[in-house]
Amino acid sequence: MKKTIFFLLLSMSFWTCQTETAEQSVQTEKQEQTNNQAAAPKATVSGKLAYPGHLPKDLTIVARNIGTGAMMTSREFNRSTLEYELKLPPGQYEIFTLTQSRPGQKAYYSEYMLCGEGPNCNSHRPVILNLEAGKNYPHISPSDWAAFDKK
Repeated sequence: MKKTIFFLLLSMSFWTCQTETAEQSVQTEKQEQTNNQAAAPKATVSGKLAYPGHLPKDLTIVARNIGTGAMMTSREFNRSTLEYELKLPPGQYEIFTLTQSRPGQKAYYSEYMLCGEGPNCNSHRPVILNLEAGKNYPHISPSDWAAFDKK
C-alpha cells in the first residue's frame, strides 16, 4: 500500500513539476501525438464489476496494454449497477480491478469468468483482449477474486 501511494505521489509530482524548458519542437510533437491519439477511434470495453463483501470506495479498473505495458485506470463506474465503460486505443489488453483493501491482489477478466465460474472452471489465467478501433466489447467483467481467496 505504501508503495502504491508513493508511486502515485511520485507520478503526480513529476507531472506538476515539469517546466517549460523543453524545446518548442518537442512540445509541439508531443502535442500532435496527443491530439492524434484523442482523435483516433477507440474500442469500447464494458461490463459489470463484482467484489466479495462491501464495495470499497477505491475500487479501480485497470486496462494494461500488453505491448507497451501502459496502464489506463479509472474509478468511474455506476455504483448502483456496478457497470463500467472504458474507451481504449486499439491493442492487446488485460483488464483487472484492484483496491488498497487487498494489497497486491487483482481481480482479472479471466478464463474462469469465460467458463461460467462453476466448479469445473479451474483456470484463473487472464484473458488477453485484442481490441480493434470502433468496436464494442461488452460483458468484460474483471471479477475473478477467487484465485486470491484460495491462497
